[in-house]
Amino acid sequence: MKCLLLLSTVLIRWLRRRALLQQCMCRLSDWEAVHSLLCTGKNASSLQRDALIKFNEHAHRTNDIFILAAKVIAFTIVRYRRMKVLSFDGSRQPIVLNSKVESNLSLLLEAWKPFAMGFKRRWWDCIALPDDVDSCDEISFRMQIRDLAFASLQLLKEAIFDDECAPLFSLEIYGHIIGMFELNNLDLVVASPVEDYFIYIDDLPLDEKVKLQDKDGQAVIIADRPISPGEEITISYIDEGLPYDERQALLADYGFKCCCPKCKKEQVLR
Repeated sequence: MKCLLLLSTVLIRWLRRRALLQQCMCRLSDWEAVHSLLCTGKNASSLQRDALIKFNEHAHRTNDIFILAAKVIAFTIVRYRRMKVLSFDGSRQPIVLNSKVESNLSLLLEAWKPFAMGFKRRWWDCIALPDDVDSCDEISFRMQIRDLAFASLQLLKEAIFDDECAPLFSLEIYGHIIGMFELNNLDLVVASPVEDYFIYIDDLPLDEKVKLQDKDGQAVIIADRPISPGEEITISYIDEGLPYDERQALLADYGFKCCCPKCKKEQVLR
């Protein structure tokens, strides 16, 4: 019995130390990925800290989706800077390209790659019209959403603007980043002791042909059976067990009408 108690005590202590180590690693990973630019702590300059606080306050007051968009931009800037350092050889001479502008743009596009494939539309174009907004006021509503994004972007630019990454701070790009989150139900996370680090899709029911796995920190979809050329693979954002009308109403919030085989069949039977 004493041996078992001793073993349990040792195991608990080991688990606590492991959790603490993982938490430290999480914080370091988060710092290296985005937090070094978005930190409002003592390490930030007073001007940057004040600007970031204003940005965060605006986001919390209006829409937290702006914080996700800021993380995407910060992640891309940090990745760009790291890749720029690696583009120098041992003699510290830059790899020759046609021009400095071409070099910077090429690296920036490479840094942007993790987000390049996400389906995107401008936020103010794709956001669903709320029930309490009349259709005759739709144009005004969408312009208000655009102005909201513009105000958020200006606050973010005051905090972390980088001349070499200026394309990331255009309203067009910012709007598309927010629209990507609006349409794809994505999140950007850094691991906790019980979570893996990757950009993930929130526990959504998958097409029966595929399953979602985590491979080395990346979300990977594995085919469970042969897939024919041109066959569409889908990931559902809703409970597929709901009645047809309820499913369509929920999907309308993502800006589209589902025409999968199940919905087509149920539509005919209505």
